[in-house]
Amino acid sequence: MTAPVPVSYVYLAKLISASVMVLLTEAWIGILFFISGRLCGLNTPIPPELPEWLLYGVAGGIVICALQLCISLVIRSFAVPVGIALIGGISGLAAFAKGYGVWFPYSLLCLGMRANQPGGAMECSTEQFVLNGLFYLAVCIMFAVVWLKKRDVAAG
Repeated sequence: MTAPVPVSYVYLAKLISASVMVLLTEAWIGILFFISGRLCGLNTPIPPELPEWLLYGVAGGIVICALQLCISLVIRSFAVPVGIALIGGISGLAAFAKGYGVWFPYSLLCLGMRANQPGGAMECSTEQFVLNGLFYLAVCIMFAVVWLKKRDVAAG
């Protein structure tokens, strides 16, 4: 916060760093999907939906990163935001199982990756998934910027 950069850049730089990790993780999941299939003796081609699953997984993961970054800004402890993430993940699975996944940010990852229906359509429309993801992302970014400007440590 002592660097001469706008506070929005601080949050966005952290979000971009976390987003790169999400992207790399989803790429690794795709690689492991392929390798594990070959090791199990599957000779069928890779499902054509796999890149779409991974792309939507990246989108859902970025939303979760934005939310967790906001929580970490407010709660300076390490353990409490991790605990909130654990509770959010479990409650996200519950919301997803009940059909409310698109309305709960922690459910967007498994919703986008088609966790319960890998061969079927997403349980909501693509537009609804994207709009809700963008909504959560915008709210988190706006909250974080306002929080950093008003409540966080500022130099001189």
